Amino acid sequence: MIRKTSLWYHREAQLDSGLWSVKSFETDEHPDGFVDPDSGITDRDDWLWRSFESPGVMLRFEIADGVIPEVPPLWFVNVDDPRGENPSTHLVAFQTDHLPAGSIISKFSFATMGVPNSSQVGAVHWYRTGIVNQIFVAPQWRRRFIASCLFGAADALHQGNGWSGHLRSDGRRTRLGMLLAAGFRYPQRFADQTAVMAPMDLPEPDPDQALD
Repeated sequence: MIRKTSLWYHREAQLDSGLWSVKSFETDEHPDGFVDPDSGITDRDDWLWRSFESPGVMLRFEIADGVIPEVPPLWFVNVDDPRGENPSTHLVAFQTDHLPAGSIISKFSFATMGVPNSSQVGAVHWYRTGIVNQIFVAPQWRRRFIASCLFGAADALHQGNGWSGHLRSDGRRTRLGMLLAAGFRYPQRFADQTAVMAPMDLPEPDPDQALD
């Protein structure tokens, strides 16, 4: 995978749900993490990933062809925790045929689907400031770029919510997170290592579950 040094965003339109459709671009036109308000770039087709409205889901996420061709088709559950001084959110990945690839749904929609939690393949937890707290991929699904896909989907949801900043690390990482940082597409988004964290447990996307 070729590393890049800049990924910036364009929030195209606010949807009926309140979320934004977004495109990201890998060019040197803007600094990393910049959000461009220029409506004139809406029709550009050189995006890296994009998010858009789709029936029955919160948002759909799509990565451009050939960026990470090894990744299997995933869909995602958003488990939000807006409480407390530092609101955060989870995105949990599944690899089943229940939904089209790239679909992002709420934990409430997930509760009616009858999908077992044991079919999770990975998850990412981050704060609304953009700081990633933890990311995890189930052992049998590693080395298939699922973490990179999770980062992209989480970044799309972050931008889609209109939250400030972009996904990045503050230097606290698990041992597996160190390996991820060493080969990440945007190395500047990982601050120097400051602490080693315990491995992440996959969350249960239950509507009544507390994420404390």
